[in-house]
Amino acid sequence: MARVLITGGAGFIGSHLARACLARGDEVTVIVRASTDLWRLADIAGELDVLPIDLTNSQAVRACLAAKRPEFIFHLAIQTRRAGVPDYSDVMIGYQDDLGALVTLAVAAANADVPPRAFVRCGTLAEYGSGIAPFDEDQREAPLDAYTAALVSGTHYLQMMQSRLPFSGTTARLGLTYGAGQSTGFLVPALIENCLTSNRMELRHPDDMRDLIHVDDVISGLFAISYNRAAAGQVINIATGIAPPVREIAALIAELTGANPKLLHPHKNAGTGGIPDFRAKTEKAKRLLGWQSTIPFGEGLARTVRDAQHRHTSTELTQ
Repeated sequence: MARVLITGGAGFIGSHLARACLARGDEVTVIVRASTDLWRLADIAGELDVLPIDLTNSQAVRACLAAKRPEFIFHLAIQTRRAGVPDYSDVMIGYQDDLGALVTLAVAAANADVPPRAFVRCGTLAEYGSGIAPFDEDQREAPLDAYTAALVSGTHYLQMMQSRLPFSGTTARLGLTYGAGQSTGFLVPALIENCLTSNRMELRHPDDMRDLIHVDDVISGLFAISYNRAAAGQVINIATGIAPPVREIAALIAELTGANPKLLHPHKNAGTGGIPDFRAKTEKAKRLLGWQSTIPFGEGLARTVRDAQHRHTSTELTQ
C-alpha cells in the first residue's frame, strides 16, 4: 500500500490509473479542475479523495502535499487537443497552465517536508512532431502546436531539475491510448460509436499510421517507471512500436462490431495529417524497466468494443 497523488485523475487515463491504484490497496488522492465532470469516478468516489485544486496556485498545492504526503505523484493534468487561435491564447495557456502547473507541482514536491519517492508525468509521442519515425527518445523534438510545445518544455524542465530533486522525475511519452470510457472525440471510440449507431464516418487520413496502446498497458508502464530508480531523469516511450494505418484500424472495428465496413470510408479529399507516421521505438523501456506492452491490438480493440456495446445496451434499457 502506498499514498498516491494523481493530477487529472478524472480524465480517461487518470481514472483508469486511480482504479488500478485502489485495486492494489493504495491510498489515492485525485486532483481535478473545479469545473471537471467526475462521471468516470462515480462508482469509486467513496474510495478516494477528490480535491478541486488549481495546480498553478502554489499555496494550495503545497498545502495538499503537506496534508497527503504522497509517495508517488502521477501528473496527467493537461488540456489536450487545443487548437491554435489567431490571438495566440493557445500559446499563453500552454505556457501558463500546462508548463506552469508542472513546475509548480514539481517544486512543491521538492520542497515538501516528506518528498515523494517518484514523480511521473505523462507526455505524448506527438511531442516528436514532424521528426523522423520511429521516434527515439534521444532525437530532437519538433512540436507542431502549443500543446505539444508545452509538453516538450516540461520534459526539459524536469530533466534539468533532476540533479537537484530528492525523488525520481520521469516523463512517459505515451502512444495513442485507447480503452473503455474514452471520449468519442478520439479516433478509436469515434469509429466504434459510428459503427454501433450505423452512422457514416469519413476517414480524412486513412493511410496515416498510428501507434495505439491499450490503457491497461499504459498503466503497467507508469507503474514500472514509478518503481524503477533507473528511470530518474529519463524520457521513456510507453508504446507498442506497431502502427497500423487508420484504414486497417477502421476495418477491424467494423468487423468486431458487425457493422457494414462501408460506413467507414475515406474522405473524397483524403490526405495525410500533421504526423503521418506516428510510431515509436520501445527498446529503452525494455532495457531500463523490463517493460513492454502485452495486450495485442486485436484483443485490446475487442475489449473496448465489448465495453462500448455494454454501455449502448445499458443506455437503451434506461430510455
